[in-house]
Amino acid sequence: MRSPRRASKRSWSPARRGGTSRRRARSWRARFDEVSQVRGRLGAFERNVLQTNVRSLQSSFENLSASVSSIRDSDFAVETSELTRSQILSQSAQSTLAQANFLPQSAIV
Repeated sequence: MRSPRRASKRSWSPARRGGTSRRRARSWRARFDEVSQVRGRLGAFERNVLQTNVRSLQSSFENLSASVSSIRDSDFAVETSELTRSQILSQSAQSTLAQANFLPQSAIV
């Protein structure tokens, strides 16, 4: 079995790894700055566009709920008045029939 090669200090020097430490640090800073800019743009997009759309949709939902409630209330009022009308007509018809049935009997006596 082979023993693992020990790395010498020379094999790990920045010059052998493709550049100096300063160049890598600048590259990392540039990437960090780019990520920061993208995060800033996303935050602005969320604040300006998404939150505005959320508020608009919430307002539309509330308006729709209020409209549905109003329609249901007016439907209930119409049905209640129709029920009352039907009950009045039914009671007056029963009263008329009762009077009509009573009159012939009183005429006979």
